[in-house]
Amino acid sequence: MAPISSNTSKAQVNAGKQTKPRGPGPLRRLLPFIKPYAALYLVGIVGVALANLGFNVVFARMIIDFTRGAMEISPRAILGSVPLLAASMLVLGVLVFWAGRKLINATTMVLGDLRDAFFHKVLTMPVGETERRHSGDILSRATNDISLAGTAFSQSFQTLANTVFSGVGSAVYAVMLDPKLGLMAIAVCALPLIASSFFVPRLRAAGRVLQESKGRLVSGFSDLIQGAEVIRTFNLSDAMYQRVAGEIAQVQEAGLRQAHLEAGRSAAGGVAGLIRVLFTVYATRQAILNPAMIPLLVGIVQLMNPIGNMFSTLGTTIAGIQANLAAGERVLEILDIPAEPVIYTPPIAATPLKPTHVVTASETAADTAAADTGAGDAGTEDAGIVGADGARPGEAMPGVTKEAPAILVKDLTFRYPDNPVNTLEGVCFSVPKGKTVAVVGPSGSGKTTLFKVLLGLYPPLSGDILVDSQSIYETDLEAWRAKFSYVPQDAFLFSGTVLENVQGSEQGAGPDSALGEVDKALAIAHADEFVGKLPDGLHSQVGQRGGNLSGGQRQRLAIARAVFKDAPVLLLDEATSHLDTESEKLVQAALQQLMQTRTCIVIAHRLSTVENAHQILYLEDGRITERGTHGELMADLDSRYRLLVDRELSHR
Repeated sequence: MAPISSNTSKAQVNAGKQTKPRGPGPLRRLLPFIKPYAALYLVGIVGVALANLGFNVVFARMIIDFTRGAMEISPRAILGSVPLLAASMLVLGVLVFWAGRKLINATTMVLGDLRDAFFHKVLTMPVGETERRHSGDILSRATNDISLAGTAFSQSFQTLANTVFSGVGSAVYAVMLDPKLGLMAIAVCALPLIASSFFVPRLRAAGRVLQESKGRLVSGFSDLIQGAEVIRTFNLSDAMYQRVAGEIAQVQEAGLRQAHLEAGRSAAGGVAGLIRVLFTVYATRQAILNPAMIPLLVGIVQLMNPIGNMFSTLGTTIAGIQANLAAGERVLEILDIPAEPVIYTPPIAATPLKPTHVVTASETAADTAAADTGAGDAGTEDAGIVGADGARPGEAMPGVTKEAPAILVKDLTFRYPDNPVNTLEGVCFSVPKGKTVAVVGPSGSGKTTLFKVLLGLYPPLSGDILVDSQSIYETDLEAWRAKFSYVPQDAFLFSGTVLENVQGSEQGAGPDSALGEVDKALAIAHADEFVGKLPDGLHSQVGQRGGNLSGGQRQRLAIARAVFKDAPVLLLDEATSHLDTESEKLVQAALQQLMQTRTCIVIAHRLSTVENAHQILYLEDGRITERGTHGELMADLDSRYRLLVDRELSHR
């Protein structure tokens, strides 16, 4: 694995420099999350903002009174304003506490809803989208990006409201004290905002690049943790270090660019702030010429703090919002993914291909006669190569039995998104109720993809799938998947207890009757013995991905999960491929017991499984090229299946 060069990181960062700002769209689209709590949120925002305004105005009034009293050498004038000041501060403090709690409650619930929407989208978006994205990137969006997007609600808007209320109120009060000096003070304080406006769109673009770099870094760390055994086994530590070091360099480079832009914005604001010094010199000269103006000038200079803070904070807050919107956009990218449909829409029928051969009347009669003598029966018809559509002219669809099938696959074609080549093409077969069909073929022939399409994880490109005469296009996907139990090659277990993994985490504390069904499932899966030896039995923790259990134990729990679901159709994807001999015997025994009462489709690489199947489908390059029983296919000396058995299956 080659290390990522610094040139690559610079190119990516430079690409971010050219990113055009996307306008306020993300902000407008995030605002609906606050709508259910708008009243609570506005009470908090306005309450805290009014309290800040009150503090600034009362403090300015106090300074004016104190200055006037000092100039008049009048203790009464100085002390007379103290009770009013104390009472005002007490009331404003209570207001800040009350409104602040309202604001915190509202923003906490907004963040909760945003996270809930994100996780719900991850659970409902198409499987293809999940497989296309790195889990570390999704995790980064779920944690870091959502937190940054929430900062706009919890801090940025609050700061914006506080400073705007205080600044506008203080500006109005300054103009009321002296219109000329008040307007001059406002103009002087506004210059930093104008200077910083140049940096706002660039900060937003830099913020997005930084968040994307952080997402890639989290993905790299995720690979380091999940692939620790492989990394050490194949001595990949140096290569992986170089890879992650490259991601760290990208984060640093993107962070430095954002920091440089922020420094430039601050410097521009500082230069503009020099004019404030000139205003102070002018105000001092006016005070020397007219000493009676000194209290007002002192008050206006004090009011310039919240006015200036308003304009400088506007720049900082807007820049911060732009940076947070970059994180918000990454969250919205997931929320914008269309959810998996409730039910798949039938594909538009393709234009039929022109036949390369015109079928004659005699050929049709011959084919019809062959069909009448049982050419379509399972396990006896067409053990040789069939066409892309799975049938010859005038012949019944290959693999379709006269007996009503539990599963019927008709001319199934599928390709993965962005892949120009079909992974499955013209696949046709049927499985009678209670029978077993084995699917064999070389690696990459489309066996696991066939299972994904059968489970409804991907929609067919063309063709149809029927279970108990009900089409996948007539059934919502949740009800469709309820028809299947699935045992994959590598059993996935959730962090939790044995009971939660077999029964389902939400039903983990089910009634005694349900616990009895779990015990039965464990017994059928030959898992009851080892579960009984665990420290807490059914309530023992299995660890992350079942790390506390052996491979055979994990596989038997996966079988128990399939038994507990009790679906009419069972899909087995090479369920014993990664097991040692002893574990394989136990798992095979569990599978044989499970398969006796169910309709099964098995991806097989063990000869014992293939020999016992009622029909075998040989899949190659996404097409079924051979079908029949084990004996029929072995009798054909030119059979690809026979070659597979001689080379691979018989040795396992």
